[in-house]
Amino acid sequence: MGAEGTPIAEGADDPPRFDDPFARLGLRPCGDLSREAIDGARRVLLSQLHPDRQVDDVARAQVLRDAAQVNLAAQVLIHPERRVEALLSLIDPRGSAVSPHPSQLMELLERRECVQSADYDPAQCRGTLAWIADERALHRSKVQSQIELSSPDFSLTRRALAYLKALARLEEAIEDWQRAHEEKS
Repeated sequence: MGAEGTPIAEGADDPPRFDDPFARLGLRPCGDLSREAIDGARRVLLSQLHPDRQVDDVARAQVLRDAAQVNLAAQVLIHPERRVEALLSLIDPRGSAVSPHPSQLMELLERRECVQSADYDPAQCRGTLAWIADERALHRSKVQSQIELSSPDFSLTRRALAYLKALARLEEAIEDWQRAHEEKS
């Protein structure tokens, strides 16, 4: 894989797939793209796709559809878990979905139950959110390490990705629960 944010040269590799956000932005598929590289590629493409540069309505409509696809690709790549998911779909397209490890699921359920007990405890919520942040950082690193291997274990990578998604769902649930309690106060 090339340097971060390196545009793909015309004619290099296979033609871009419409469901490939890396190709849509002209970036090499890799797990560690910076936000700056993604935003830079997005800005360059959007400047070329400005609808005012088109002379007829058909071309203008097509440019607007293309610009929407560029924005969608950037949204996918900016989010680390979605970027890894897109990368996995390219390098292991027949891979099947897996669940987080049962021990991880139990940990998530126990933490959720502690936070959402009958007595609202802001400190418990903050502690759990800090734990989630630590877990996400650790497992993002594991996913990145797997992807960089010459022969990655896709099932391990998919399991870690499933755990990252479960952590994100727990984080959203806790934040929603906190907001609901704050509104009651």
